[in-house]
This record gives sequence, structure tokens and C-alpha cells, in this order.
Amino acid sequence: MELDNREIAFLTWFSLIGGAILWKSRRSDAARKLLCLLVEPPIVRLLGAIVCYVAISVWLLSLPSWWQWSNLKTTLLWTGSFALVAVFNYEKADSGKAYFRATMLEAAGITALLSFIASSHTFGLLAELAIAFLLIALAAIVAVSERDARLKSAHTVATTLLVLLSLLMIGNSIYHIVTSFDDFATLHTAREFALPMLLTAMFLPFLYGLYIYATYDLVFNSFDFSIKDPALRRYARRRLVTGFRLDTAGLGKWRRHIVMFEPKDKSDIDTSIREIRQVRRRERHPHRVPRRWAGCRTMRHSS
Repeated sequence: MELDNREIAFLTWFSLIGGAILWKSRRSDAARKLLCLLVEPPIVRLLGAIVCYVAISVWLLSLPSWWQWSNLKTTLLWTGSFALVAVFNYEKADSGKAYFRATMLEAAGITALLSFIASSHTFGLLAELAIAFLLIALAAIVAVSERDARLKSAHTVATTLLVLLSLLMIGNSIYHIVTSFDDFATLHTAREFALPMLLTAMFLPFLYGLYIYATYDLVFNSFDFSIKDPALRRYARRRLVTGFRLDTAGLGKWRRHIVMFEPKDKSDIDTSIREIRQVRRRERHPHRVPRRWAGCRTMRHSS
């Protein structure tokens, strides 16, 4: 759990920035409102579910010795940098396989490799404090300037400096890896490199489950306006779960359908679900016109 100089530097700057924001916003009670939001029951339950899921994942990885206590710091950093951010952007799971594929490519791609190499060795504390400040400042400039065409030159300069700083950190790490290869090539290093990828792969089902739960919760909450009868609401909940299961697109279509055609009884619920499922079936398996018939139609139109 010992922090290296780079982690200390970033922690120092983030603490100073966070303290300045809290001090400046104390008159508007923004800090108090944020704290009140974090202790809301849904947020507390969500954070508790994340902690439990990560703990179970870690326990499973520890069985074949792919996780040890020396990997605790990496686990905590992954939880704060990926898991919490991904959870509050769970709606991206709507993209399905494309989102999960992109997430895994990001976790196991060349960027992850270069980031791991760059973090394997650090400079002295003062140098890391300066580098961390420049990285934070340049990243902020890039984020602000990329949306404004008038700041294109500032965006180019900031991006170039970010690349140079990254090359400096990677070059320093490669030098130490080459000169002290025996210290680098260890089982601990292999676990540290593989752990974020393994945790990310194991966390994807949690994100998908959260997206499914949030979609159903949104539909169920809409019953207050679309279905007046409490008994009919309970019936609709049961039928939706058994009728659509993981088909969130069909569930969304059904929700829009009942906004226009309010169900009056159980038969209306069953009929609407059956109709939406038929539409979804046609979307997944569209009718294809044979080429010879398509050619005949083209000739008729041209004649």
C-alpha cells in the first residue's frame, strides 16, 4: 500500500484543488448538498453493491493466486478510476457488444500497456509534483479548447506538450526497466499488469445488470401515470419481466406504446407485450426478398 512519488503528487494536487473548490463553494452550500446526495439511500446501496462485487471478484482471483495483498493498491486505484466512473455512465451499455468490446480493448490495448510502463518507475517527488501539475493543467486546456475553434492553436500546443511529457515518463521507465530487468520481470509485475484487465472483464456483467435494472426501474416508475390500477401494475411488472427478460429495446418500445394506448385490463397488457415482441422479432429477422424477384421488380419499374 506504499504510495510512489507520482501517486503522492497527484493526490496532493487533487486534494488542493478539491479543498479550493469546497472553500469557494461553502457560501452556496454546494459541498453540503453534495454530501447529502452521497448519503442518499440509492447511492449508498449502489456503492455498497460495487464494494461487494469487487470484493467477490478479488476473492475469486485470489483462489488461483492471481490476486495477493500486494495488489491491494492497484485494486483500489482501479475501483476509483474505472469502476466508479463506469457505474455512473452505465447507460453506455445500451450499445451492447460494441461498448463491451471497446471497454476491453481500452483495458488491454496499447494505451494500457504504455500507461503501465510509464508508471513502473517515477522521478523524485519535486519533479513528480511539477509533472503532475503540468499534466492536470494541460489536460484541462485540451478539454476546454477542443470545443472552441478559436482556441485551436492552444489545443495543438497543449496536446504536443502532453505527448512530450508522456514520452519523457515512458523513456524514464524504459531506461530503468532495461538497466534493472531482473527487478522488473517478476510475478508481482505480471499480476499488476493483468489485474486491471481481469477486474474490468469481471465487472462488465455488473454494468450490464445495472443497466437492465435501471431500465426496468424507469419503466415501472412510469406506471404511476400510465396504469392507474395497483393490481394491474403488479401484473404488468410480472409480465414484463417474463415477456422481455433482457430485451431492453423491446421494453422501451412497450413503454412508449402504453403512453399512447393506456391498458385497461390484463388482456391489454398481454396483447401489447405480444405485439411488441412480434415487432422485435421482425427487426431481428427481417424478411429478405430473393435476388431474382428483386431483379424482376427493378426491371418492371424501369420499363
